[in-house]
Amino acid sequence: MNVLEFLDFRVKTDEIRPADGASLGDDAAMLYFKAAATDTAIGYVADSIASCEMRVMVEGEPKRGDLYRKLNLRPNPVMSAYQLKVGMIYRLMTMGEALIVPVGNGLYLADGFNKTDIDFGRATFENVTVSGFQIRRRYGPGEAIYLTFGNQRVKRLVDGMFESYAKMMGSAVAGYQAGAGTKWKLTVEQGGSGDRRFNKAAEQQRNDPREMLQTFIRGANAVYFETRGQELKEIDVKGCPSDDLIKIRKDAFELVASIYKIPQSMLFGNMTNLDEITRVFLTFTVKPLAKQISEELTSKLFDPLEWYRGSEVVVDTSRIKYIDIFDSAPSVQQLLGAGYSMDELREYLNQPTIGTEESQQHLITRNFGPIDEVLRQVIQERG
Repeated sequence: MNVLEFLDFRVKTDEIRPADGASLGDDAAMLYFKAAATDTAIGYVADSIASCEMRVMVEGEPKRGDLYRKLNLRPNPVMSAYQLKVGMIYRLMTMGEALIVPVGNGLYLADGFNKTDIDFGRATFENVTVSGFQIRRRYGPGEAIYLTFGNQRVKRLVDGMFESYAKMMGSAVAGYQAGAGTKWKLTVEQGGSGDRRFNKAAEQQRNDPREMLQTFIRGANAVYFETRGQELKEIDVKGCPSDDLIKIRKDAFELVASIYKIPQSMLFGNMTNLDEITRVFLTFTVKPLAKQISEELTSKLFDPLEWYRGSEVVVDTSRIKYIDIFDSAPSVQQLLGAGYSMDELREYLNQPTIGTEESQQHLITRNFGPIDEVLRQVIQERG
């Protein structure tokens, strides 16, 4: 079993450059660590953001129109909203930035672009490519949706971290292979220059017995012909145990978790305290990113006057956490009595709203009556 089989990771790459002090195979193995750790971390965030509803509010009221359809269903003819959101998050968390541009009547995620800063943080974008095709226009400030990851140094941190780990990995892999394989010692008896046995042994050495030795060592059923004056012995070599590779993998995953502010137990699949893990993940990872996306979409899709009147795009993270309606029944009853309407609570529980006048009424506790009637009764009783 080689080290790549031992790690059981898979990654596709056309170019792998070895780090200083590591071989191509060692650096390739380290690339598996990087791909596994970063893809696991980013996958959690990307799936979470992609599952959020992007609510379009117009003057304080939710509206389902063309913009809502683009943001939540089909941003362009060839891509779903889920695909665009996942791609956007992957670019954000690996490259530190992402650009979404309007082309025709659709929104597209840019594969590459040139950014030129002009003044006070505003920028223009040109040489934009989408799915391998270059767009022949320049996008000015306000014409494209440009997002940056909170930690601008994230790519350098991850790359620098794994370059250092590649060197350690080189030593660990070499030690593991040394301990996992077998080493042999071939002794050839030599005599004086006029000794016939010496001349025969010298001729055998010139023919290089390594090919015959490799066939013997690798074969399941093989015979090695040892001539007189030769001695073949197996050497016990103490190598690096496989535990060292596992420790490096664990350390790499923990460092990636700290860079992306993700609970370490999520990367290792340890979900014993799911509620607490989800709460930390939402608070420190998902919600800050959702807020940034909401602000960028709002500032580019609505002018200041529309925003003053309550128009905005909100990335709703409330539906990420799994909710059991039976476990939530006592809380629902309390919220219903605290002034939430039946339709508001049904929407939060991912249930279809009723849409009637009664289901949209706001109730408070006192046998669950309309607020105005309960208040009128309270006033009458006090009067």
